Amino acid sequence: MYIRTGGDLGRLSTSYLYDSSIRGVGEPSRKPVLLTHYHVRKYLDPASLALLSDPDASIMTAAQMKPGFVDDPRRVSLQRELTTLVHGKYLAAVSPKVQLRIALVDLTEVKHHTPIFAGFSAWNRSDPGEGATMEGDSLPKILALYAVYQLRFDLNIFAKLNNIARGSALQTAIEKEWKKAGLQSQPGLTKLFQFTEKDGSPVEARLRRTPAVHGNWDARALIVALGFEYIGSVALQSGLFDEKHGGLWLRAAYEKPALTWWGSPFPTLPRHSATAYAAATFFTLLAQGRLVNQASSNEIANVLKSRQCMENGLLAGVKQLPGAPPASANKCGLVRPRYHDAIHVIRQPAAGKRLEYVAVVLSEEPPELDFTALGKDLDNIIEKQNP
Repeated sequence: MYIRTGGDLGRLSTSYLYDSSIRGVGEPSRKPVLLTHYHVRKYLDPASLALLSDPDASIMTAAQMKPGFVDDPRRVSLQRELTTLVHGKYLAAVSPKVQLRIALVDLTEVKHHTPIFAGFSAWNRSDPGEGATMEGDSLPKILALYAVYQLRFDLNIFAKLNNIARGSALQTAIEKEWKKAGLQSQPGLTKLFQFTEKDGSPVEARLRRTPAVHGNWDARALIVALGFEYIGSVALQSGLFDEKHGGLWLRAAYEKPALTWWGSPFPTLPRHSATAYAAATFFTLLAQGRLVNQASSNEIANVLKSRQCMENGLLAGVKQLPGAPPASANKCGLVRPRYHDAIHVIRQPAAGKRLEYVAVVLSEEPPELDFTALGKDLDNIIEKQNP
């Protein structure tokens, strides 16, 4: 196994590693709490074939958040290339047991608006042998990162719609709304935000600090401040978690003492759940500027660009190629025997040529697997699809 961590394991304790493998068998479960979340919808304009933004915010739904994956001959070609790669070079990782799950999204040029998806065991938690939801370790921290920017936007739109000028009044009003919706664990608003007041204008929630999720302690603090229920509502209504196919879901924080969501609507899921499909959807929506709005997507991307999570992972391979960027949005999950990596890449291999794609690899107890080589292999597929 050719793996070095960039420190993402942090101070993860042996006792927590053991505890993180425990499923919630016998736990009580509640129905999911679905709150009202706002976003700036983007849509494909049929005339210009461009991705345009609504002028105003609207209520977010999972249907509106679909990344627009296109099923046409281009998908057939991309899927064929990926399947050929896996069966030809990485067969030992998928036969007889599937130990490797891959999602690849081509976003090059016009495909930025109509992305092409290919996958290998990338989703469907109902079939344990083919792409089941698995323990994602640190990878699902991206869900908490997204949720804190979603919460900021929810607060500011709520204040604007209700003409609320004071921070205390905003907190009281929004918490009342959340309580009516069934939220039992309120986010710690004053821990996350400061409230800027200006006479004649709605109050504005601003993050106290730029959130960090690469370290376990940082992620734990963020998850606790947001609350599992709020994060779960965002996951469901953004479509990043689906009750049938699984996806990104958090029912436990990180580090010790172990903190588990007692009463999670999905108690048998791994504590930090992921599928390659859901992680690829997250990074695709991020690339399209559709997580909350364009400005928030840019902020989320900057957090994920601040550090190369996996030192010799997919990005390490891409950076050996011409025109690779100095930094790309990325997140990994590294707890033996699992090694996960997710990246969004924009590469300029030659003058006038620009490649853009998302690649996600989830693996569990794989045989000798060189992620650096795999990163170059996946990039090569994208380059072949865009001569």
